[in-house]
Amino acid sequence: MTLKEKILYHQIHPLKLSVDISVGIVTTILAWQHNAVWFWILFLLPSVIASLFIIKFANLDKLKNSNDYPQSYKVL
Repeated sequence: MTLKEKILYHQIHPLKLSVDISVGIVTTILAWQHNAVWFWILFLLPSVIASLFIIKFANLDKLKNSNDYPQSYKVL
């Protein structure tokens, strides 16, 4: 798998999705409280670290070869 493919498929890895969703919830709360320093730290670092970790170590071939897309995605 090429680097370009890894960059593409890491976006649908379950770990990346869970990190992005949880960071979104936490940073929304921090933004609401006007806590800018922790907002920016938590907005950037976890997603970048998760992306680098997944691109480097995860087996993304399963996601590439998966045909388990919902019907609505197949139409697009």
